[in-house]
Amino acid sequence: MNFKKAGLISGIVANVIVAVILLNQKQQQSKDEIQAESPVYETINSSDIVDYNMSKWVAEGATAMQEDISLSQQQVNQLIQWLNSSSGTTVTAIDRVDPQISAGIAIELKNDREIRIQYAKTEVYVTRNDLFKEGKLTYYKVDDPKIAGFFDTIIKVKS
Repeated sequence: MNFKKAGLISGIVANVIVAVILLNQKQQQSKDEIQAESPVYETINSSDIVDYNMSKWVAEGATAMQEDISLSQQQVNQLIQWLNSSSGTTVTAIDRVDPQISAGIAIELKNDREIRIQYAKTEVYVTRNDLFKEGKLTYYKVDDPKIAGFFDTIIKVKS
């Protein structure tokens, strides 16, 4: 009788393990399909840029204030080049951006569209509304030390 119960329990446990594995594979497959369908990898065309501005958050006592930072066209072009060279291994689609942003660049595009590149200490986030006709927002994270280093350098130099 004990062998029968042990066999039954072993069977149930094995089925649960298989179900969890299959569910995890399905979730990963769905995430991969969403990333493949999402046009987050579309390049940014420099000729579409109308204007850009950068700002950072500066703590002053118990409050934080936003401070503008001037960038050269060369710095913006370099940043765009790094973003455009990002690949599927360095870009991850996300649902939202970390709210603890320390600096950001807003790039105004033609046709009332915008790209925001935001920095939260070690993470670089991109928000775009230029990829869909209805202006739907697309969020992704870029894991590129050159872009993170760009923000670190600009923030320190302009402090």
